[in-house]
Amino acid sequence: MDKEFHDADYLDFLVRQYQTNIHMRSTETLSQMAKKRVQAIVGASASGKSSLARMTFHMFPDDVGVVQNETSRDPRESEKAGQSEYIFRAVAEIEDDLNSGKLVEVTKYPPGPLPPNVKANLYCTRPDGYPDDKIGLLPTLSAELAHLRILPFKSFSEVFIVPSFDEWMVWLENQAIDGSWSDAQKMRRLDEALDSYHNSLNSTYMRFIVNDTLENAADKLHRLIKGDQLLGESDAKKMAEENYQRLKQLLGK
Repeated sequence: MDKEFHDADYLDFLVRQYQTNIHMRSTETLSQMAKKRVQAIVGASASGKSSLARMTFHMFPDDVGVVQNETSRDPRESEKAGQSEYIFRAVAEIEDDLNSGKLVEVTKYPPGPLPPNVKANLYCTRPDGYPDDKIGLLPTLSAELAHLRILPFKSFSEVFIVPSFDEWMVWLENQAIDGSWSDAQKMRRLDEALDSYHNSLNSTYMRFIVNDTLENAADKLHRLIKGDQLLGESDAKKMAEENYQRLKQLLGK
């Protein structure tokens, strides 16, 4: 069997085991993880997570770095010129690192069983993808937080990025075009966004920042990381609640 089209049930099992069992990681991986400080940037697809991470690094390079993500998915059109936050690798390569305990974390997307001959995409990070002497900014989805929270990082915190709902719908449509999403794939992103808002609004760990402009959001994120007072957080959470209600209405839920 071509490993690019691996058995979905097997990959699901392997990834779930790695997510829930810290000790599948090598001693060296665990030792390196204990030195890493991580700031998760959480939000719906196309809400500006990766753009915010890059802007914050651009504005405050002495304090933060961007965690290097790796994936087995194909590059989007906008990424083929080399402009991507991802390193692109084969499923088999990531699986080998998983079996050797070399990964910090890994997820399979979309989750669950896939139709026959559909490529399973993996996303992962390795210890050398995290900054050594500053905070590592990690764009992620709320669905990944449960297994990220149990990892033995030196520190781990999370913040939810809240864009204008109307702007987000435009960004999502642009990403759908860039990624050649089917209607089903776009609907899956909307359902995931609904879960992301629900989980984040009900989390005792989550902080909130409005993504009005990248510069403003990056400044607020930097203040949060430095332990300064985060102004406007109550307004950001209120905006998240309003977006959640609009998304429920859009999806008829």
